[in-house]
Amino acid sequence: MKRTAVFACDNNYAGYLATTIASLVDNFRPSLQLEVIVFDAGISDDSKDSLLKLSTDNISIRFFPIEEKIFSDFPLTISHISLATYFRLKLPSLLNKHDKVVYLDVDVLINKDISDMWNIDLQGHSLGAVIEPRMSFTQYDYLEKIGLTEKKHLYFNAGVLIMDLNCLRDINFEEKVANYLFQYKDVIEYQDQDILNGVLQGNVHYISPKYNFMPEYRTILKPNRIWMLDKLPYTKSEIESLRSNANIYHYCGKRKAWMYSCTHDGADLYIKYQNSTDWAGDGYSDIRELSILKKLSLWAKKRFN
Repeated sequence: MKRTAVFACDNNYAGYLATTIASLVDNFRPSLQLEVIVFDAGISDDSKDSLLKLSTDNISIRFFPIEEKIFSDFPLTISHISLATYFRLKLPSLLNKHDKVVYLDVDVLINKDISDMWNIDLQGHSLGAVIEPRMSFTQYDYLEKIGLTEKKHLYFNAGVLIMDLNCLRDINFEEKVANYLFQYKDVIEYQDQDILNGVLQGNVHYISPKYNFMPEYRTILKPNRIWMLDKLPYTKSEIESLRSNANIYHYCGKRKAWMYSCTHDGADLYIKYQNSTDWAGDGYSDIRELSILKKLSLWAKKRFN
């Protein structure tokens, strides 16, 4: 089976992408081949050279140049996200010779081998993704506003996706994206994630949160949110174990793993993998902005939380 992982990145995030790829390389099964495709929204030649150094005997890296202007009609509603986020919506046509790919956001870290993701049976669905509990169970009015009326559909996070490109081509996915955008462009708040949920409601296979362990999976362990676990196909002990044992940690939201102020599980892996790239020594992006007291407070929170 051909295994392909896909990223989208511009030059501002090249160093963060390098760290993510370094974590992937370190945790991918050496006996298997992996093709990494980076959709390039303006990565410099120097950054590309540095990224290519992460290639190994079993992991190749190549760049697929694409211009952000083809997404100029798409809304930007989240300040820390660029138009590059929309590239995943074009994958069926851009990768027209590929059958199945795993799409990964730049703000993830790989903690354990993910080579089995390409073998997950999507049971006839076009997409495999992880449920977002808060959106699924507390934002009913918003979901209805953006056209999510399929009662069995649970809102999923788009940062880690298993995409059956053949299925997506069969349902004319990109045409459906255009139609959905025409209808809901002025009301969606979560950009491509809303579009994917709107177009693919009822056509998603929900996978384990071990492949996309988000901060909100920690928060649902709190007393005021633990009721959400009754609506999910996971136990409390399963979620608790993933805090130290997830395959993929996802730092969605404003606090990223490259920030010292990020206290999400697995964030301590960031410097380890950054130091195996050409961006070694850059450290945390926000470290100079934090006072000594704030650093001490964050250290204690990371150490004992």
